[in-house]
Amino acid sequence: MSELGFLGAASTTTKIHSVGRPRSDACVKEESGFHYYSSCRQFGLDHVDKEDLSENVKCVEPTDEWRITLVTYNLNKRRAPNFSIDMRTFFSQDEVDKSDIIVIGLQEISHWELFGGEQWRKKFSNILCPRNFTQLSLATTADLKLGTNQLLIFVKQRVLMSIRKTEAHFVRYFHWTDKSLIYSGIAGHKASIGAKISFKNGSYLLLITSHLSARPNAYNKRIREYNSTKWAMPLTKTSSKEHGYTFWLGDLNFRVNDLSAPEVVGCLKNISSDQMHTLLDQHDQLQMAQKVGDAFVDYVEPNVTFPPTYRMIVGSGEYDLLRVPSWCDRILFRVNDSVESLAVKTLSYESLPSVQFSDHVPVKGTFSLRMPTAKDVIGGNKWTIRFDVNTESVSSPYESSVSVRFQAAGSFWKTTGSFFDWIGAYKDDMDDTRQPIAWKYVLSCWDDQIGSETWSYTKFAGLLSGRYRIGYYSRYCDCIIGLSQAFEVRDMTVLAIDRFRFNVKAGAGGNGLARYNGVGGDGGDIYLHARNDVQFKRLLKQLDNADLQRMRGEIGAAATQTKLIGKRGQDTVFKVPTGVEVINADTDTVIVRCNTHDKRYLLAKGGEGGKSTNNFVGQLGEQFNIILSLKLRVDVGLI
Repeated sequence: MSELGFLGAASTTTKIHSVGRPRSDACVKEESGFHYYSSCRQFGLDHVDKEDLSENVKCVEPTDEWRITLVTYNLNKRRAPNFSIDMRTFFSQDEVDKSDIIVIGLQEISHWELFGGEQWRKKFSNILCPRNFTQLSLATTADLKLGTNQLLIFVKQRVLMSIRKTEAHFVRYFHWTDKSLIYSGIAGHKASIGAKISFKNGSYLLLITSHLSARPNAYNKRIREYNSTKWAMPLTKTSSKEHGYTFWLGDLNFRVNDLSAPEVVGCLKNISSDQMHTLLDQHDQLQMAQKVGDAFVDYVEPNVTFPPTYRMIVGSGEYDLLRVPSWCDRILFRVNDSVESLAVKTLSYESLPSVQFSDHVPVKGTFSLRMPTAKDVIGGNKWTIRFDVNTESVSSPYESSVSVRFQAAGSFWKTTGSFFDWIGAYKDDMDDTRQPIAWKYVLSCWDDQIGSETWSYTKFAGLLSGRYRIGYYSRYCDCIIGLSQAFEVRDMTVLAIDRFRFNVKAGAGGNGLARYNGVGGDGGDIYLHARNDVQFKRLLKQLDNADLQRMRGEIGAAATQTKLIGKRGQDTVFKVPTGVEVINADTDTVIVRCNTHDKRYLLAKGGEGGKSTNNFVGQLGEQFNIILSLKLRVDVGLI
């Protein structure tokens, strides 16, 4: 016999409410592709006074729809790729453009990251932040990492300015046996991370990522870990009058029962994707747990149409038959709708078999959420702090300083203000809410009376040329509650601009070998490496002396009978001066600004190697014309 306990970090939650156990007569209604949930029947709230509910209904009404994309991926302790994998395979351009929130749950991160190794977080940030996303980091929990588990949250600005408060909580698991106390999660290997985002409209979004115990015979242990998470994590205890969404994702490790590995593979060959649910209905432990009421009873999972996501042979699409193929990686959601105005529409729920870096296949879900608006919220979804930035002082070629004044709305200083609040200067396309270019505590600012209004003042000196925003970070709310309009700092030392035109062509993928299911190597990518000690003339020496210089990636190797997995083409890296702008010569739009010293920027993606999904024909790499633009500055000295 074994019993389960928990180890949890302290949460900033000050009041805990509970929801009754869900009833079996949960009601789900569908309308125009959206799923509506009757809160009183779904969550056992029949005792709620109808007048109380009617008051809530008057306060909110559906006015907006947000799109959220979630990915869960067990990395199998693999280090973040050193520019050998294109992170854009996780998200299509359309998904990035249309999504308002992107959530990534990672399990079994390499311990190498704890010792300063390349981080997966940075890889995702490099692909999402240039596309109008900002990572939402919580001050009390850094980047929401616990041991080998991590929760990444990226939001667009319209979501960022709608946030009222954020909270986070961790739960580790330990199991007591007759012989010893086994801390399977004391280091965070088996654990859960929760983040709750409360919005100004009165709704919330609760995100939980978990890595539960492995092995097919550990079903009861997983059930205890699920219940321990619900009991130990205060964020999951919502009151009857709250309304919002919960998404639970991760490597839940539920396995396939009563079938051997060859039997599962045989079944997969005889059923289509639309019939996949029949196999899960009969043999999947998670669906069994929902049916008998052991776990996730009040959660909904979209229809599964993809094959099992575990256990794969790394680098291929084949199963390792030493383990029974199972749907270990899942995404579920729940709606707590006290006002009966929330709705979820599943846009997609799929696996990503082209990502073959681990023995797991990532799972991705995209959903449309109907969001209410609170009529009684002062200022609506406007910033709590308003700014007035004066850039007139940025006129000297020898220094740059920006004067900032700011003012809080309502009774902010009396209710939620703190000595630990701070003001930060961010790049216009800021990557992280907790990583400003420069910052200072609000306590160091000074006040001044202008008529009947009181303003607070501060200055930021030494900002380099570029576009910036000033933000206010609230320690109590644990998020940005004010962000200025973008402004530009001009460098008066600029004399001229160098512009060079190049043709870029990433490497093509090698052909596969259909007869033996051989996989061709992917084509090499092309990167720009920004360096302070590099001049354009050094770059030109790497290229052909022609009117149109060329940047080329290496072609991937074809699969052969003796080597069924072709070698990936080597990435090509060109060193460029820091500050270079890359402009698409055809559309005259900026692709990327290489403003950070010693940072690599992906320029062109190599083609995919030949495999079964593309008829074993290697794909061409990206190709286009670009212009590299660099501002030339005068040397200043004193005589």
